[in-house]
Amino acid sequence: MSRPKTYTILNMALVFLMLLVACAPPGAPAPTKTKTVAPSPPLPKGAPKELKIGIVTFLSGPGSLFGEPSRNAADLLVSSLNAGKVPSPYNTVGIGGVPIHAIYVDEAGGPDTQVSEYRRLVMDEKVDLVIGYVSSANCLAVAPVAEELRKLTVLYTC
Repeated sequence: MSRPKTYTILNMALVFLMLLVACAPPGAPAPTKTKTVAPSPPLPKGAPKELKIGIVTFLSGPGSLFGEPSRNAADLLVSSLNAGKVPSPYNTVGIGGVPIHAIYVDEAGGPDTQVSEYRRLVMDEKVDLVIGYVSSANCLAVAPVAEELRKLTVLYTC
């Protein structure tokens, strides 16, 4: 595996691990290796039925060399989390019992296209957060829109 692919996959894994740590219940025991799926606790009042995550990466063109491994890593993590197949205390369905729904967007097309796609993800798809962007031009274009729309956005490779 080439170095850029490795870094892209590691970046996606790191982002998801940060989400897991942030969503761990207070005082949760340290992770242990386990194969059992814990029953999902009842969702707190007001919890969403699903966590929608917009994942933006190159899925076409020359940049897909970076983007396809990112998508594969995200698919693996989302399916493992949704199946509760990760170490305790995260071995419940999804994150905190809330299933994850990933929505993928191709980063190809340039900054204007990415601003439009970002707005579509936030305003039409109603994602809870957006993770992605490899191109620094796209990062620079999307960052002020993320602030304007007040949506959690992780720019992971800019």
